Amino acid sequence: MKRIISVFMCIILLCACVGCSEKKEEEPEPLYVSDEIRIVTRDLTSVEELTDKILAVQESFDKEYSDFVIETLAEEGIELGEENLRWFATYAEIKPLIDEKAIDAWVIVGNREDTIRDYRSDYDPDNYKTIASYYKKYYEEKTEDTSQYLDYLYSEPFMVMLHGLDCYGQDSVHAWKHNRNDVNHLLVVNPEKKHILIVSIPRDTRIENVATGHYDKFTHFCQNGPMNPSESIGAVLDIEIPYYCMTSFTWFVKGINYLGGVTVAVPMDGHLDMDSNRDVSNPQHFEKGTYQLWGETALALARNRKYDGIVNNDMGRIRNQALILDSLIEKIANHPYLLEMVGMDWLWDYLCENNFTAEEKATLFALAKTFADGYTIDNFFLEGEPAYIDAIYYVIPDEDNIEIAKGKIEMVMTGKTDKENPYYDEIMKGYITGGTGTENDGDNGYIGTYYNLKDIFGE
Repeated sequence: MKRIISVFMCIILLCACVGCSEKKEEEPEPLYVSDEIRIVTRDLTSVEELTDKILAVQESFDKEYSDFVIETLAEEGIELGEENLRWFATYAEIKPLIDEKAIDAWVIVGNREDTIRDYRSDYDPDNYKTIASYYKKYYEEKTEDTSQYLDYLYSEPFMVMLHGLDCYGQDSVHAWKHNRNDVNHLLVVNPEKKHILIVSIPRDTRIENVATGHYDKFTHFCQNGPMNPSESIGAVLDIEIPYYCMTSFTWFVKGINYLGGVTVAVPMDGHLDMDSNRDVSNPQHFEKGTYQLWGETALALARNRKYDGIVNNDMGRIRNQALILDSLIEKIANHPYLLEMVGMDWLWDYLCENNFTAEEKATLFALAKTFADGYTIDNFFLEGEPAYIDAIYYVIPDEDNIEIAKGKIEMVMTGKTDKENPYYDEIMKGYITGGTGTENDGDNGYIGTYYNLKDIFGE
């Protein structure tokens, strides 16, 4: 799409230059005209009424549009002082302000009204009306200044561990000392190749806890510190994982709801056999197909031990989690404005605990918005054999599977891999979850799509 737009702009410029000797005094045609900017209200009938009312205006990524509207109103004789303005950080704040009658009207840019509904399902645009419309012209394509971002996160490959704690509560993202890292996924991101490798680790995987020196279930490792799971699985994969990001059941549910739900292809009929609290007396049934899932249902799916009715226990559960994770990345790619709506502070300070600096948070926030440029995802699952040791259930890692994971990580981090590696063919096989196929689709009945990573890494 960007290439098409660029070609279109070049054609416009070329056409403008053909007759430049005759049109030197004319204002150039704009290369870009913004979407409509509107003033929306529930009760007002005209903009003249704003002189003693409250207008909500956006103070961050759409501030230039808000300033433009305020200036235009002043030119029309409608002077608004600070007492008439209610600045808001994210569009998600508008609905509560309407309900509380804290504002009388609000400025909407382009399709932002639809995005509010994506974020707040109780916002219905049909309940409101437009009392003024404006347009703002640009004469050059706007580009983002990336010089403020850290190269080692914005342009170079990096790794971060994602964890989900099995606990509830407002402050539960920090409750790792007394709970378990029930959900564990390693993200390996290559911004240059626009590729994300997700290595999913079963919670019952039996490996050495580097903090204690003893072998145990991976799900217990966060109790020795939030970086301990990264250090322990890093020792298995011969890598150093510098970052972690940890959320909880409560904030997973809130996060999904705040983002307006997530669209997931449920692989099989009757997929969920329990609710989000694993109550089997209250199962949630689905027919095979694509659904918009909200927080509690998404959590039920993430906790479910079956994937497509064939894979059970931890192997099935991490595939369900990958379905949701892939779908969240796709949602951000299709609706990058959602990040601006929830805001960076909410994302990093409430949704999760993490060890990123302020500069790293800003860089990752900006990087996530580049998902709209098109990223590929490769899901890889650290598989193993179920076993009971002293009557305790474990998953014993498969050594061949670990070597494949090492090769995949090396490839994403360096952009290449050894063609003499005995696991080369498996390393170059990409896999993405999702789809609503049949039990016979894919490898061993797993629903998803395979593709060749040679097309991305040029091997």
